Amino acid sequence: MTPDELKARVADDGVEFIYAMFVEMHGKPCAKLVPVTAIDDLLEVGAGFAGFAAGPLSPTPGRSRHLGHP
Repeated sequence: MTPDELKARVADDGVEFIYAMFVEMHGKPCAKLVPVTAIDDLLEVGAGFAGFAAGPLSPTPGRSRHLGHP
């Protein structure tokens, strides 16, 4: 499915939020709801996740954010 097809499908179905998820290296799912109004950013940039909240990807809360990209 192309990004344009996805956007059309989301609009046709009346979707309000998109569930963005990835699984970190130890199998813990990390997810967030993204408003459909941010679909362009989600597809082009990805969904930002705080490093510390995404498991052992960052050892401290002060580390940078991580992006999940489709």
